[in-house]
Amino acid sequence: MAAIELPHHAGTTRQDIVAFTHQVIETARGVPDQQVWAFYDEVNTCEYLGLLTDILVRRKLYTDPLPENLIVMGACNPYERRAPPVRRAGLAVESKRQGRVVQTFDERSQLRYRVHPLPEAMLTYVWDFGALAEADEANYIERMLMQHVQLRDPGQLAALAHGLSRLHTFLRQDGRSEEFVVSLRDVRRFLVFYKFFQDYIARRDSLDPPSSHADSRWNPFSQNFGASNRLHALHGQREAHSVVLSIQLAYIVRMPVTEERRMARETLLRCVQGSLLPSNFGIKSWRQVVNAEERNLYGRMDTSAYPNLAMNRALLQNVFSLTVCVLTRTPIILIGAPGNSKTVATTIVNCSL
Repeated sequence: MAAIELPHHAGTTRQDIVAFTHQVIETARGVPDQQVWAFYDEVNTCEYLGLLTDILVRRKLYTDPLPENLIVMGACNPYERRAPPVRRAGLAVESKRQGRVVQTFDERSQLRYRVHPLPEAMLTYVWDFGALAEADEANYIERMLMQHVQLRDPGQLAALAHGLSRLHTFLRQDGRSEEFVVSLRDVRRFLVFYKFFQDYIARRDSLDPPSSHADSRWNPFSQNFGASNRLHALHGQREAHSVVLSIQLAYIVRMPVTEERRMARETLLRCVQGSLLPSNFGIKSWRQVVNAEERNLYGRMDTSAYPNLAMNRALLQNVFSLTVCVLTRTPIILIGAPGNSKTVATTIVNCSL
């Protein structure tokens, strides 16, 4: 049995769908004694639902029937509206009408997922599996970490898995799920960032040894690792740095409210303090680590086009987030009011890379 997947999104064209379907048809005809499964993922995110209805429901591509050994399946996102508080995130467009400031919204921006309504013919075949149970998600998170994160102590990995699970629960409660859709995709994004920071910090330290940055202002971890067995301490330090920076980029920077960022950090820290992170590692230490890395990366950038530019908080965060996402090929959208250094940060990253 062979399985082939086509992920859909707003940019998926009719030609993409037809080309993929032709591919799976040829594959099925080449192995008539085997089943070939074709999976059309997130079908309602693109515009061509009529074509997809023909393929998934009527089992034909235009007028040509699909081979009998070709099994077609599809998945769709729910058509649900967001609650009004989500509009505070800076996604509204303000305009003046009759002397009043009016906020206007794209119609589909009011949906939790940007999707199109499913055709009636397709609704008959939709099966709602519901949301992943919290315990099942926790098990998936732990297994994903076991495959990709190497820690010296198994207890550290268990603490990190528990911390991520609790962080997801925090983001879903008290109406926050209207603003932050969290899933296992975020865990996968965290793992991508974790691997990047592990490699990045190791290569940087080989060129610029951290002994020259031993003071606690640059390195809040240094006070917790003795001078003995320095190589082992540096290895543990790199893991802790990578976890903090990956959590910051995968979860924290997505939150527009400072107080919610603090609460999210505290939720995670309660699970990992004393194991993966030192017991006295708190919010202040977290900010020191992130700020030091942001300034370190910014100092390596080509800012010659802006000789008198002040390193404000928004600029540092934008440059750091953009650089890491570009290098890991992770999609990112900068949102903010005019003057928040979005264009400047993009120009600096573009000139430097």
